[in-house]
Formats: sequence, structure tokens, C-alpha cells
Amino acid sequence: MIEAGDGREGLRVFHAEQPHLVILDVSMPGFDGWQTLERIRELSAVPVVMLSAQDHELDKVRGLRGGADDYVMKPFGPQELLARVEGLLRKGRTETDSPQSYADSFLTIDFAQRAVTARGAQVPITPLEFRLLAAFVRNPNQVLSQDQLIELAWGLDRAGGRDQVKLYVGYLRRKLGDAPSGDSPIETVRGFGYRYNVPRGWLTGWDLRQLSAGEVASFGAFVGISTRTVVPTSSSLECDPAAVALDDRLGDRQPKACARDGVLGRT
Repeated sequence: MIEAGDGREGLRVFHAEQPHLVILDVSMPGFDGWQTLERIRELSAVPVVMLSAQDHELDKVRGLRGGADDYVMKPFGPQELLARVEGLLRKGRTETDSPQSYADSFLTIDFAQRAVTARGAQVPITPLEFRLLAAFVRNPNQVLSQDQLIELAWGLDRAGGRDQVKLYVGYLRRKLGDAPSGDSPIETVRGFGYRYNVPRGWLTGWDLRQLSAGEVASFGAFVGISTRTVVPTSSSLECDPAAVALDDRLGDRQPKACARDGVLGRT
């Protein structure tokens, strides 16, 4: 464990050592915890635990929305803090072992880079929103209760509560926008929870576990093109090796990603 006396020193240590987890005290000289968190999140998705003597709900919401993975109020016992740290590190290992890409006709996700694209456009997303979205796409077409989403996205920080689930589902819906059907892909199942509906008739994200990163990128670029679009063969997708490999894997199940015979199109 490496310690730093203030926020500025903490950032220098962070850049030099690239730790697997950061514990930030909100009240620090120099850069305070909020400023330090903001600068860390500009560069990294490393797990961050915030420590604070402030027990106001708005302070906690500020920390979580600002990118903190957990928020611990003082006083606390060392065993509680250790358990929270172990939980975040364990969650990080689980995410590393999971498929590193997801894609369907509406959404593509690069888990390693924490990058989300919806309808062909990059979506800015906070770490908590990313974990919530990951919980949905890792359980496609399945209803997840609010308690399950709290466990998957908030982990040991159970104080997020059901109201926070509703709030962050709303954030995700606004950021992702509507699917081609005109509805949000995140459906409310009244009395049960929420479900991410994968668009029908297309390759689903978990079929992509067998695709290379280049093939996933080709698929993600291709699905951003509107239905029945015709593109000249000067397109950047024109017979790109990854696009050709993607076509070979898809066979007759899906539209073609590689421009052939002068056009790139979907029917």
C-alpha cells in the first residue's frame, strides 16, 4: 500500500504507480477528494473508495455520480473497509474474466476501454452507469429485480437503494436514447424490475465472444448504418479484413458488413 499526504501528491503517486484501487479522503489539503476523483476519472476507471465524515445523502450521491465506486462514512471499522476493498477488487477480477466486448444492432460496449456506443455515437457514461449497463447486457432479455441490480452495480454499497436504481436507469435511458423500434431497450417490468431487450433478428452480444476485436469493431460500425443504406465501395468498411472475417462467421444469418459488388447494404 502506498500513501500520499494530499491530493496533489496522490495524483503524482497515481500516475507513477498505477494502483489497482484508490482510497480517497474527501477532506485533504491541496486538491480535495472531489478534485482528485475528477482528475483520476479523466484518465482511468480504477476502483475508487471515498472516505468522508459527511453523512449527508447529497454528498454520497455526489461521490457516486462523480465516479466513485464506493462511499464510506466515518467512523468505520478497519474490517468493514477491508471487506469493501476486497469486494471491489473481486468485482474487477470477475469483469476481467468476462467477455471483453458486447454488440447488438443498437449498442456496442468495449468493457476493457469502458467505451459505449449507441446508434453509432459515443455515449459519455459514469462508472456506476457503466456497471449498471453491464449488468443488463450480461443478462440479455432477462428480468432483473432492483435488488439484483443493486448487487451487480453497487455491490457492497447497498445504501444506493431502490430509488437510486430507478434514478440511474433513467440516466441510462436518456443517454442511450431509443432503439429503432422507438422504445428504450431498457424495459420496466412492473412489479418485477427491468430488462434489456436485445433487438430481434440480429447477432446478439454473447455470440461475439468468439469474434476478434477487429470483427467486433466492424460489426459495431456496420450496425450504425441505417437499414437499406447503400454505400459506395470507397467506404472505410470496403472489404476490410476484419469485415471479411465477420461475413464469413455470420454466413447467411446476418446482413453483410463488407462492401462487395460495388455497394454495402442491408435489407
